[in-house]
Amino acid sequence: LQLTGGTVTGAVTLSNTLTVGVDDVGHDVKFFGATSGTYLLWDQSGDALTLVGADLVVDTDCLFVDSSANKVGINTASPVLTGLTIGRVPSDANEGGQVNWEGGTSYSNTLSIDRYGNDLRLLYDGSQTGTWSGAGAITATAATISGTVGIGTTSPRAALTVKLNT
Repeated sequence: LQLTGGTVTGAVTLSNTLTVGVDDVGHDVKFFGATSGTYLLWDQSGDALTLVGADLVVDTDCLFVDSSANKVGINTASPVLTGLTIGRVPSDANEGGQVNWEGGTSYSNTLSIDRYGNDLRLLYDGSQTGTWSGAGAITATAATISGTVGIGTTSPRAALTVKLNT
């Protein structure tokens, strides 16, 4: 089927690949939704795929973007706040979402923050090193510090300096 201009109406079934343009000479392709102003656009000039006026769903709840409320969910299709919501780990009812920062070439260990019950846990390379409880208490499980440490002061004069407010 070769089409030059014009309009195709009615259902069209393709049983193979639909090719628009040729490699390095692309064309814009736009798919419209049922709601006015909703569409998916492949913009050849920017090599960009744009979704306008619609939510983005990847694998049901792996990644969910609510375009009308500016909410993003990972492991949840129901993000609760504007911004990013990370859903719980399905294997543990107490465990909430986890954010991981992978190391690079200089620092290979992973840093993580996760939620367990009402606590936030800090993990270093998979081992818990600290906790912030919902009651506001902070617990450091392990710490290695070189140099001087100040509590209540930014100018410690010894290995450990504690300054009390009176």
